[in-house]
Amino acid sequence: MSYMAGGGAANSAEAQIKGIVDRLSSTGQNQTRIGCRKCGYPGHLTFQCFNTAETSAPVDDVESTTSDSEAEIQELEAQLREKRKQEELKRKKKKEKKKKKEKKRKRKYSDSESNSESDSENEKRKRKRRKEAGILLLHLQAINLWFIHALKEIECSGTEV
Repeated sequence: MSYMAGGGAANSAEAQIKGIVDRLSSTGQNQTRIGCRKCGYPGHLTFQCFNTAETSAPVDDVESTTSDSEAEIQELEAQLREKRKQEELKRKKKKEKKKKKEKKRKRKYSDSESNSESDSENEKRKRKRRKEAGILLLHLQAINLWFIHALKEIECSGTEV
């Protein structure tokens, strides 16, 4: 860099800074973009962008984004409170449904446990009935066999009853 008399160095420094800014913001004729296409900031690619600022809006314009009136703020707070209440009601309903299901399950288990004595008595009765029914069936089969045998004897002897 050569220093010129009369502030030539200051002009060249300004030209370099302007060149860098033009390349970063891609407002110059050079179309190679160094920053994000959505927000214009360097340091990340477009698909990595989480900035919601528009490229047409200047970044330094902070006052215009915070000029909400107090009425709007109160309205938004009221909406937020209402949404939280609704979410809380949903959570409570889910908890109540869950408790009801658990109670039903507990009732089923507790009923079967409390009736375990009567269930065992019922099983004993059923076994006894089956055994009695089996014995009766055996008796009926024996009588049936005896009756068939008697009929065959009668047929063989040729006598009629």
